Amino acid sequence: MTDHALAAARHERDVARQLGTVRTARRGSYEARPDVAVITTPTGDRVVAEAKLRRRLPRLIVDGLAQASRYAPTAIPMLVLRERGGSRDLAVVDLRTLVRWAGIVAAELPTRARPTRRRSSDRQLELLPEVP
Repeated sequence: MTDHALAAARHERDVARQLGTVRTARRGSYEARPDVAVITTPTGDRVVAEAKLRRRLPRLIVDGLAQASRYAPTAIPMLVLRERGGSRDLAVVDLRTLVRWAGIVAAELPTRARPTRRRSSDRQLELLPEVP
């Protein structure tokens, strides 16, 4: 796996953890599956999250949220976007805020034990058995 693929997988696990769910299992070629298992909020709404990792977020989003924060520092900043000529509005808020608004309780999920990296000396094969 490339460094970006590993980082993206780590990002997907983090998003899933914050939403109180799990990252979906690896998917084979041409199999459409969400990054994170679908969750049901206390209100009964089902939510599916697609996690994207970029080196840099678009300036429009970062600057818009910063501008909203400056207007009312104690309020929750939200950026609302619409394409010119479109009718669909998209709201951008911090994920922790969305989790709190939706009433999602991120239960303590079990962590998967990761193998520790062995020292190179431990990885070498012993070609000759020790003689007593």
